[in-house]
Amino acid sequence: MEDWRRHTSHAAARAEDLEPDRYRLWLRGDWNTSAAELAYKVDQAFAQARIPYFPIEYHGWHTGLQVVIPARFAEAATAVHQRFEEERPRPAPSVGRGWTSSIEPQRLSKQHSNHPWIFRRYSENLPDGRRYEALLFRDEHHKHFGKREWVVPAATNVPDAPTLRKLAWRIVTDSEFRNELLSDDPELKDFWR
Repeated sequence: MEDWRRHTSHAAARAEDLEPDRYRLWLRGDWNTSAAELAYKVDQAFAQARIPYFPIEYHGWHTGLQVVIPARFAEAATAVHQRFEEERPRPAPSVGRGWTSSIEPQRLSKQHSNHPWIFRRYSENLPDGRRYEALLFRDEHHKHFGKREWVVPAATNVPDAPTLRKLAWRIVTDSEFRNELLSDDPELKDFWR
């Protein structure tokens, strides 16, 4: 058993124990949050909301836990997800404080080569010495905006260009993953003006 799973005492024993119509989502924590700590926080949040769930996987690169829940609890789970997003410390992207650069997805198949997505990397040094990094994206019509963010301790390497190119590739090719990163944050629209 993976160590973080020991902290999910309220979870179903297997995904199959949940209703067949299921909903998946990622719950992300701080860069400094351990897998065990995040699993415990997720477990407590779902227990308090009385939402049955099963943790599918922990991914350190996303600093998150992917869970599956019965679809009829999707609205309540979205509220839990929103709380986790609001609790993550991060500054708003601002062209005046940080720096940006263009990112192109890694090599795409013909099926995806004509995609509408535009990517920018945003970096900023925070006053406490940590570094804020974000992969920001939008469609060419300025209707859909998204982001993947990290707050990285000073001594930690930030996501490098090949990693961001791979992430951009996944955003283009995996609509479910992309939808998890879409945001209605009005500051994102300001960033792209």
